[in-house]
Amino acid sequence: MAAADCISQEPMMTPEECLAAHGRGEPLADLDLAFIDLTAAELPGVDLSDTTLTACHLEGAILDGGNLEGCFAAEAYLEGASMRAVRGEHAFFQRARMARVVLAGANLNGADFGEADLAGADLSGADLTSVSLLGADLAGARLVGADLSGSNLSGASLAGADLTGADLTGCDLRKVNVKGARFDGATTAEVLFYGTPPWGGEADRRDWEKMLPDAEDD
Repeated sequence: MAAADCISQEPMMTPEECLAAHGRGEPLADLDLAFIDLTAAELPGVDLSDTTLTACHLEGAILDGGNLEGCFAAEAYLEGASMRAVRGEHAFFQRARMARVVLAGANLNGADFGEADLAGADLSGADLTSVSLLGADLAGARLVGADLSGSNLSGASLAGADLTGADLTGCDLRKVNVKGARFDGATTAEVLFYGTPPWGGEADRRDWEKMLPDAEDD
């Protein structure tokens, strides 16, 4: 059952009420705004911490500098949204539609982007430490200077992505599509990767047998 089927389709506030509250400088934190339509809304600096945004529509919205810490945005529609320098620690974006979203300089430590569509997204300089990108689509994404240390990208697509200067220390890149990706100047210590890595040299295989007993069978 999809997450969207488990939550009421009546948000606690109307789009007009949300915009008016934000205009008064009031937070929109800890609310149920699932399914709300805020397409192209201008909400810079908005506080959406711990808010439920399941399947909401924020395509093309401006959320620059906002606080999305701990928000639940599974299956949300965020294509083309501007989210520069947002705080999104431990936010939940599983299966969210985030193609071409701008998350440059965002703090997304511990967030979950499992199976999210981030194709063409701009994550330059973002803090993506300990993030789950399991099965996510990052094809053509810009990750220049991003910190991905300790993150899980197993099964994701990085085809054509730019990871110039990114920190991939301790990342899980098993079964990742890296065709055409750039890793110039990336830090790649202790990366888990099958085969010959595109950044040259050999992937770290120490303790693979202990950590991943079936690694060679997958």
